[in-house]
Amino acid sequence: MSQIGLNSNIYNISNKYLEKFNDFLAVLNYSPESITEQQRTELRNIVTHLLDKDSLDYQIQMVYMIIDDYLKENNKKSSLVLNQLRSFLEKKAGSLDSAIKSLELITNALDQECDYAFSRIQKR
Repeated sequence: MSQIGLNSNIYNISNKYLEKFNDFLAVLNYSPESITEQQRTELRNIVTHLLDKDSLDYQIQMVYMIIDDYLKENNKKSSLVLNQLRSFLEKKAGSLDSAIKSLELITNALDQECDYAFSRIQKR
């Protein structure tokens, strides 16, 4: 696979997950009462897959690595951030503020990777 193809795939996958997390974050910030159970379930499933260390899904593995690297750079543990978010999504525990902070960290990680991948595509 060419470098352009590789970086295009990284960009597309990162962007796909960025949109899901970012859309949920936007609703959570501006109208948390309007979150549907379907939205909550979809994001909970993604977070659960990200926490599955035995996952064979290469997209999930890549997204987890992106988030994990970003959080390590910011002295955070990915398992803690993702588990806090999952607890909130499962309505077990967690505050709105902690969920927003977790989502902001995750979206920042994916947004940064999208920027990097897009830059590498442009350099050809």
